[in-house]
Amino acid sequence: MFAWRWMILLAGLGLSFPCAAEESITIVADKWCPYSCAAEDANQGYMVDIVRAAFAPHNIKVEYKVMPWADALAKTRKGTFDAIVGASRNDAADFIFPDVVQGISINQFWVKKDKNWLYSGVPSLSAMRLGVVAGYAYSKELDAYIAEQHSKTDSQVQMVSDIYGYEFNIEKLIDGRVDVIVEDKNTIEYYFASRHLAFPLKSAGNPVDKNDTNDTLIYVAFGPNNSNSQRYAQILTAAMQSMRKSGELQAILNKYHMDEAYRLVAK
Repeated sequence: MFAWRWMILLAGLGLSFPCAAEESITIVADKWCPYSCAAEDANQGYMVDIVRAAFAPHNIKVEYKVMPWADALAKTRKGTFDAIVGASRNDAADFIFPDVVQGISINQFWVKKDKNWLYSGVPSLSAMRLGVVAGYAYSKELDAYIAEQHSKTDSQVQMVSDIYGYEFNIEKLIDGRVDVIVEDKNTIEYYFASRHLAFPLKSAGNPVDKNDTNDTLIYVAFGPNNSNSQRYAQILTAAMQSMRKSGELQAILNKYHMDEAYRLVAK
C-alpha cells in the first residue's frame, strides 16, 4: 500500500515510470512477389504476412524492408537485420531455419514464345545471353556456371543487383537485351497476372538438381549472429503448425492465389 501511495504521488507530480520496451524484429528481402513484395504494397507478400501473423500473439512488432538480395543476405548475416524472407538453405546455409517450410520455389528458364530453345545442361547456354539476379542460388551446376562467367570480360551472363531484380530481367527479356532468364514459376506468373497482361513467355527447362531439395524449399531464415534467432525460428515453426490447423495460413495464401503453395507446405 505504501509503495502504491508513492507511485500515485509521483504520477501527480508529472513523473512517469519506464515501461518494458516493445520487442521488434526487422525482416528483409528484395521484391519477389508473391513471396515478398514492395514495402509500400497493400499486400507485402505472403511470407511477410505469415511472419506478422506468427509474431503478433507474442507482442513482437515486425518491420519489413526491401533491398537488393545480396545486401539482405550480407546485412542479416552481420546482424543488422533479424531475418531474410524467401531463402533456400543453399542461399544461406549458416542461417537459422524454422522446422517447417514456408514455400516451394520452382525455378525455370524462360524465353519469349517465339524462341526455339530448351535447356539441356550448361553447354546449351553457350550461345545464350542469360539474365540472373545477384546473390540468388539456382542450382549447384548453374551457380558454378554463373560464377565462372562472371569473371570473364565477354561474359554471357548479365547479373542484376537491385531491389526489383526479377522485374528488370523480365523487361530485358521482352526487350531482347537477354535471350533467357531463370526465375521462379510463381513469380513470373504473378508478375503478368497482377498487371492483367498477356503472358508472352514460355518455360524452357528446369535448372534444379532434382536430388537437392535445398534449392526448392524456401523459408524465412534468421541471422546466424543473433542470439534470439533460435527463439524466433521456434515461434515461426509453432505458428505455422497452428495457422495451418486454424485455416489462417490458407486465408493468407488465398490473397495471393497460392492454393498450390498451401498444399505443398502443408505436408
